[in-house]
Amino acid sequence: MEGYDLAHAKRALEKFDVSYSIWDVNGTQLDGAGPGQLKDEAWSFVRLEPAGNPGSGDEVRLIMEPMVPKPSATAAPTQPAGITISYVITADGPISSTTFGNSLYGKLSTEQANDVSSPFQKDYFFTESQIERGYNTFGVTAQSGEGATTITCQILRNGVQTAKQTSTGPFAVVSCQH
Repeated sequence: MEGYDLAHAKRALEKFDVSYSIWDVNGTQLDGAGPGQLKDEAWSFVRLEPAGNPGSGDEVRLIMEPMVPKPSATAAPTQPAGITISYVITADGPISSTTFGNSLYGKLSTEQANDVSSPFQKDYFFTESQIERGYNTFGVTAQSGEGATTITCQILRNGVQTAKQTSTGPFAVVSCQH
């Protein structure tokens, strides 16, 4: 009877003409509750116990516990469809300046990061509605800092490399476009 609610447990005992009383796991008798107080579907069968003298066979105790509601399956929030553009700058020393430019349907936005350590990455997410309106370009320009001799830029679209450039020399400048 494990897993039965109270109504099913009572029907099973009545089918075999077994006298019973209903108790909770804490030893409180439940079948003395007023009308409508004991909701069958709110209780789950735990076990049967002899009532009164052991072995008398006269009656059993139907031990029940409150059913715990199952957590509702809530869908995890989903990110809207779109693309992630990642700009990755690496150098063998400090990076003195980096400028990111995103042009979506003719509107340019730029952002700058100065005096950052290598490697440096900046990610942007654009929804499908942002990128489907027209011609889009993505670009980055970076300059190595004092003591660096090599600097590389990469653009990744959803993790896939779409552009890569390397420059060498003191205070080298590198630029990538997608």
